[in-house]
Amino acid sequence: MKYCAQCKEPMMPADQFCGSCGVSVVPETSLEDKRSITMVIAFYAATLLFLGISYVVYLETDVITVGTELTLEIIFVLLIVGFSLTDLRNIIPLYGFKLVDWKGLLFSLVFPVLSAFLVILVLGKVNVLLFDEDPLIMAEYAFYDRPFLWAFLFICIVAPVFEELAFRGFLFNHLQRVANVKTTILATAFLFALIHLSYLSIIWIFPFGVVLGYLRHKYKTLWLGMIVHFIHNSVVLIMDYKQYYDRWPLEQYF
Repeated sequence: MKYCAQCKEPMMPADQFCGSCGVSVVPETSLEDKRSITMVIAFYAATLLFLGISYVVYLETDVITVGTELTLEIIFVLLIVGFSLTDLRNIIPLYGFKLVDWKGLLFSLVFPVLSAFLVILVLGKVNVLLFDEDPLIMAEYAFYDRPFLWAFLFICIVAPVFEELAFRGFLFNHLQRVANVKTTILATAFLFALIHLSYLSIIWIFPFGVVLGYLRHKYKTLWLGMIVHFIHNSVVLIMDYKQYYDRWPLEQYF
């Protein structure tokens, strides 16, 4: 036999609500777990819906204009910010830097350079082997006015800032309340890989996401993930820029 903490009336052990006053007697931690599960499901559903819309737009459009790209980026940013605002008190502490040591910082500066060179060199060869071509990132922005600046904004600024907020911030916070660390890191890395809409890229984006998740867990900050993400994307973009410049005349670039 148990008693309601509100009205002190007797209750059955399996009761979740008091029959006299109606107050919930579900433990607070259980309610918090249910909320986290709901938020994770909602985030996955919203992200998959956005991915579906983006895929259709890219599939049905011969040339993606800067306006279309900007619209999709804004929707993605608003989606992430909207979800993050619901967990703001737990996200704000992740912008601290106090637990970061020199080893973590050094790793965050060296690892993304190595990963970028590995990805662009190996992935290029795999693309040629499987598809007889090596598609370049800059080809997608070739029709923009000042294509490198737009590519840098979307790939090197928006992606590191808001993808880390989404996957190592909001999603990581909720998943770690209902799952162990290993599951949380793997689950966030999987969705992180999924949003890039490339079967081949999952081969490297998934382990890359695992590294970012580990840094988030170990140092309790988003800064290292953003640094790694920024450096990696920047190096890849610069190398891609050079390859594209070697293939096409400079005047077509600006």
